[in-house]
Amino acid sequence: MSDDDEKTLPHVQAPHATMATIVDGSSGTRARVPIVSFDEAYVSVDAVGEVKRFSRQTGFEIPPGGSWSAWRLAGRDLRRWRID
Repeated sequence: MSDDDEKTLPHVQAPHATMATIVDGSSGTRARVPIVSFDEAYVSVDAVGEVKRFSRQTGFEIPPGGSWSAWRLAGRDLRRWRID
C-alpha cells in the first residue's frame, strides 16, 4: 500500500505507528513519544510518565476535564491520525 492509498482510507483504525511527535506551542519543544492507546476520537501518548490525550480531529491535547493545553500533535502525525 502506498502513502496515497493510506490517505484515502478512513482513519478509524490505528495507522501503522507506535510513536508520535508532539509539539509545545508555547516553547516549540518537540518530543517523540510512544502511543499508549487510541479510540475513535483520541490518541493517547506517554510523555515521560504523563499520559497526554490528543484529539484525532484537531490534533490538540484535550486534558481530562476539558481544559486547554499548548501541546499538539506534529503535522505529519496529525495527518496520520486525523479523522474526518
